[in-house]
Amino acid sequence: MVSVIFGSKNIMTPLKEAQSVFRLLKKKHKKIVFAESCTGGMMASIVTEIHGISENFCGSLVVYRNDTKTKWLKISKKILAQHDTVSVQTAKAMAKQVLVRTPEADLAVAITGYLGPKAPKKQLGHVFVCVCQKSPKIEKMSEFWILPKSDLLKKTHSKKIQNQRNHRLRRLRVRRRTIASLLAFRVVRSLLR
Repeated sequence: MVSVIFGSKNIMTPLKEAQSVFRLLKKKHKKIVFAESCTGGMMASIVTEIHGISENFCGSLVVYRNDTKTKWLKISKKILAQHDTVSVQTAKAMAKQVLVRTPEADLAVAITGYLGPKAPKKQLGHVFVCVCQKSPKIEKMSEFWILPKSDLLKKTHSKKIQNQRNHRLRRLRVRRRTIASLLAFRVVRSLLR
């Protein structure tokens, strides 16, 4: 498990990481599909900035709600109830099911996590990424904690400070999704090497 703390200056941008992944996909003549939960489609948004991406990118399903996971990806309610929406089992099921439902794809990436705003406090920042490949059959699972700067979590009673804090927390949620996307691209890149 890896922990990522905001403010790190050596983190590659998600777009550069995605470009690196897609150079490898192109070289290996492989196509990829995503099943996104906590990133809300951000991974797909990032990759569509890459020229010529349609040769290697099949698409992305944003399955934010449990009901959508069960109806679109046929993930059993039992898995979601027994193991939670944010779990190794859910990430694996998402990746496997989106790969089955996208016949032209060689690889599938699934990401699920608690990135806010109403995440359980002890689980905030917890992310699971699963990458599945059809042939040769490979499955790679990664778990991350994306940790905020502690000063954003301090409570205050001042209305002005509270408003500033709320604004910073909204920006923090976007950064968490961005970092989660970046980490998912890194997991894919490590599998393709």
